[in-house]
Parts: sequence; structure tokens; C-alpha cells
Amino acid sequence: MPEIWARAWERERAGEVILGADPGPERRVARLLGAFIALRLLFLVFPGTLVGVWNLLAISSAREPGGAAGVWVQAHGHGQLFGWVATFLIGISLYAVPKFRGRNLRSLAVGWVMFVLWAAGTAVRWGATLWQWHWEQLLLPAAAAQFARVLRGPGLNRG
Repeated sequence: MPEIWARAWERERAGEVILGADPGPERRVARLLGAFIALRLLFLVFPGTLVGVWNLLAISSAREPGGAAGVWVQAHGHGQLFGWVATFLIGISLYAVPKFRGRNLRSLAVGWVMFVLWAAGTAVRWGATLWQWHWEQLLLPAAAAQFARVLRGPGLNRG
């Protein structure tokens, strides 16, 4: 860790008030970005790679395109598109858009709420589709959580 960051970390832990440039706010936003990237990698490995390979094995063993169950193909597609592509785009946007505007992220707490809503909505939607466990009751709240994240997103960068 660079020396300036180490000193800033010590000041932050001691609760000192910082005047002037300090990397503390940048580190907090970077932690949020890191959480989105870690979630992206989680979705990349499980719904993306694991379910995708499983589908390919099912297709190749049946020797026909319909060899994989439709719900598994749908779960794989949702895991790919929403799980790791959209998660990465949301995380990068929360990090970069305020910088392009020359501002800081307006509310880091709302950013974390968005992370939780998006992670829960995507995971529940993927799991409900894959295992068809109470999917009729789970798809609507999962979609609502993802939609709430989309509605709240633009308000973070104004001001």
C-alpha cells in the first residue's frame, strides 16, 4: 500500500478530521466497486461457467440442440447477462460516472443498498429459475429488487 494511503488509513482509524486531499473517500468507493467485481466473478463462475458447461455436456450427450433443459439454459442466460455483465457495468458506472462529472458519489450508503438489492434480486431470480423452487412467488420480488436498483441508480449521481 502506498505510504500516503497507509497514513490516511491510520488517520481514519484514529477518527481524525482530515482537511485537504485524502484518499479515504476514494477507498470507500473503491470498496463498493470491489464488491461489485467480486459478485461479478461469483456469477461468472457458477451461473456462467458451471451451468454453461453442464448445458453443453447435456447437449453433447443427447446429440441434439434440445438436449439441455430449457430452465437450465434460461438460468444460464440470466446468470450471464444479469449476473456478471450487468453487475460489472453497474459497479463501473457507480465508480466512473461521478468522476466523469467531476463529482464524488453522492451517497455511498445508497450504493451499498443498490449492491444488496441487485445481488439478492439476481441470485434469487437465478436460483428460482434453476431449481424451480417456489418460482411463482420468488420471481416477482426478485424482479422488483432489480428494478428498484435501476430506479434508484440515476439519483446517486445528481447534485
